[in-house]
Amino acid sequence: MSENLKTIRVQEFSILQTAKILGTLYFLGSLFICVPAGLFLSLASSQLENYNGPGALLFFFLPIIYGALGFVMTAAGCGFYNLIGKRMGGIEFKYKS
Repeated sequence: MSENLKTIRVQEFSILQTAKILGTLYFLGSLFICVPAGLFLSLASSQLENYNGPGALLFFFLPIIYGALGFVMTAAGCGFYNLIGKRMGGIEFKYKS
């Protein structure tokens, strides 16, 4: 079984494009958890008289915060990778054409 594998190396990422995509994915992914949790907390806290936990509104802002932090951290990670990848040869992928 001789497979004809080709190799490519990623030595540099486009910082802005990669950060936009991952920031958006982090935002969308957190929507599926934070919005239902916020709705549940809103309903549950309305049944309690002295509830002092986090406000339900916090759960609606968490996806925005998570997406923004995902953008910033991805940009920083790509910048760091670009410095290292050029010197060490980058990540190598093998694929079959």
